[in-house]
Amino acid sequence: MNIIDNDGGDGTGISFDNNNITVNEADGTATIDVILSGSVHGGFTLDFTTNNGTANEPEDFTAVSGTLTFDGNDGEIQSITVPITDDNLIEVTENFVVDLSNLSTDLIGINEAQANVNIIDNDGGDGTGISFDNTDVIVNEDAGTATFIVTLSGAVQGGFTLDYSSTNGTAVEPNDYTAVSGTLTFAGTDGETQSIVVPIIDDLLIEPTEGYAINLSNLSTDLISINTPQANGGILDNDAMDGVTGISFENTEIDVIESAGTATFIVRLTGDVQGGFTLDYASADGSAVQVDDYTAVSGTLTFTGNDGESYEIVVPITDDLIIETNEGYVINLSNLSTDLIQINTPQANGGIIDDDLKDIMVSDYTVEFMIFCGEEIPEVPELTFSNGCGDYQVEFIEEEQASETTDDFIIVRTWNVTDACNNTATFEQIIMVMQLEKEVITIDICIEDEAIDLTSYLPEGFDTNGDFTVTEGIGNMDGSFFTPSDFELGAYIISYVAEDGSCTFLADFNITVNADCVDCSQDQIVISAALTPNGDGVNDVFGISGAEFCFFEYDVMIFNRWGDKVYEQKNYQNTWNGFSPSGSIGSSGVLPAGTYYYIIIVANKTDFEPINGYFYLGTD
Repeated sequence: MNIIDNDGGDGTGISFDNNNITVNEADGTATIDVILSGSVHGGFTLDFTTNNGTANEPEDFTAVSGTLTFDGNDGEIQSITVPITDDNLIEVTENFVVDLSNLSTDLIGINEAQANVNIIDNDGGDGTGISFDNTDVIVNEDAGTATFIVTLSGAVQGGFTLDYSSTNGTAVEPNDYTAVSGTLTFAGTDGETQSIVVPIIDDLLIEPTEGYAINLSNLSTDLISINTPQANGGILDNDAMDGVTGISFENTEIDVIESAGTATFIVRLTGDVQGGFTLDYASADGSAVQVDDYTAVSGTLTFTGNDGESYEIVVPITDDLIIETNEGYVINLSNLSTDLIQINTPQANGGIIDDDLKDIMVSDYTVEFMIFCGEEIPEVPELTFSNGCGDYQVEFIEEEQASETTDDFIIVRTWNVTDACNNTATFEQIIMVMQLEKEVITIDICIEDEAIDLTSYLPEGFDTNGDFTVTEGIGNMDGSFFTPSDFELGAYIISYVAEDGSCTFLADFNITVNADCVDCSQDQIVISAALTPNGDGVNDVFGISGAEFCFFEYDVMIFNRWGDKVYEQKNYQNTWNGFSPSGSIGSSGVLPAGTYYYIIIVANKTDFEPINGYFYLGTD
């Protein structure tokens, strides 16, 4: 007999205890329970496996598979454990599935063959997202650009984009910067950065620090957020320069004569100033007092801010009839309405020069000099003038005036002075220049001495560019050089004349040429050793030399080889040429060639021995 089971039916079989499980990425595992409804005789097995959904193994979970073995008891549970990967990637909730299959019995069925497992990301949170590295980027106007760094904190699955754009603040494009906009594309890597570069305009306008903003928007993912959606850009002005740009008086010393009527002070702006500004001015008494000397002024100057812009402050001057000293007042600047620039010269001085008639005075100076030609002419004195109206205009004249009776002359220096009030005065200095007396210079020199330069004997201060002339005696000068051997023994006068402008320099050199240095011993006498009277200019006469400047008188006798006297002459002058006078021993006329004997007596030197010896006479 067959017994048909009546226990199987609806509600019995294999199912997941929960077919839609959610776990956090940080949980480490996901447990999926499989439950048996009903008792199954003999038990059974079934297989399980995991499969990807939006979650992928092994990035998000570790794949598992295997076989579950049931004893067959009603309510029996078997668990499937799946490891979950805890990464650092910010991502959406992802899922995978667990599938059941291959039930080993046909007594029951698989009521739920698949369960879904959701993995909730745990990486997004505080500190992750998009931020500016620096939300206040301040640069100098001449930097050229400002750079804003946008940084991603956290890794974002799939990457993303976001938009950026600049907006005006006190800085306005295109005057102060160039507007920028665009899209930043991030790959999604933790720490990834993108740069936004803003061109900065370097103008010449003096202005305060100005600002603009960079905005982030339109983030393409909801996995993260924009933590700092705005950064501020600041532009520091570089056009103001201490002591250069700003407000200044064009001239801080304004002097006018009393009758001028007004004095004008010019106030000038250096640099362009944004928005313009105002400042106040006011006069203040000094030694000049309003209303007696000038009319007080005050007011406000309004500048539009353009470089080089200027305004005039006009001060009325009182023209009285009182002779008084020069007086002064001041003009003060104050209450500048901007701090972009400074008042470089807050005060200017006004001077009032009295133009009522008064004498011009001069500082002390030497009125007369007397000097000699050749002396240094006194320098022109530096004269200072006072007691007039100031602003002295000086015409200086220097001229030379000759004397009608002498060679002396005078130098006249004249200062014609006019002041601001047209008062005039004349001052003179006279320099009398006397000609020098003729100098007389005495020189004794030996005939054998070296040449001398006569300019070295001139007195100090003499002009040395003159001429030397032999005025007494016979001889020739070589420029300024006197060579004694070119002159005979005796006395000479050399005259010197030089002219330097109006000065004449005269000197007479009385020069005596002597023989004090000449050696007049007998040893200095040289006698001819040969006589060849052939007219060739060499040895044509019997010569006695070597003591020309001793003024010896020679008595000469010539003998032939036989002792006959063929020539005799007292006070011999180097004239005998071998001719024998008629009546002498031997034939008259030219003597024959041969050796001859001489005896020479120095007649005016009684202490000298007679000089004798031989010489040869040649006739060819």
